Amino acid sequence: MVAVRTFVAAIVLSLPAAAAAAMPPGLVETLHHFARAAAGTDKDAFAHLFADDSSITDTVYPYHWQGHDAARHYFDALQEDLKSVGWTDFGLTEHGDPFVVARPGFAYAAIPLSVDYKAHGANHSDNGVFSLSLVQTGKEWKITSATWTYAKEHLEH
Repeated sequence: MVAVRTFVAAIVLSLPAAAAAAMPPGLVETLHHFARAAAGTDKDAFAHLFADDSSITDTVYPYHWQGHDAARHYFDALQEDLKSVGWTDFGLTEHGDPFVVARPGFAYAAIPLSVDYKAHGANHSDNGVFSLSLVQTGKEWKITSATWTYAKEHLEH
């Protein structure tokens, strides 16, 4: 009886891992496109990644955007913030694979990134994570929320 319970427990405990490992088509591509578009100059390409009613939280003033044009307003605020603090050559570099949990039609992803830039001519790099929730609409994955968080070593300075 103990062997049967152990076997059943092993099967049940393996279900979430198996479900998370089955990556829905198009999801990883959307995550990679997000990192490229966030560091790019094409506001329309960036906005296309988001659902109609989305939410974005970042260290860029005013820190939170919500609603129909949240992605466009965030993109504009990011460009203005970069200019105001003298950052140039802004880029995002993915570090390893994103952590993804996906179920039919819904997904959560944490993308480890470094923010690379020049501040008044000097090279800088800060590590962090963009956490995304996504919903599948037809064959496309759309971001419903995005939140940036710096890595612990950045916060300790």
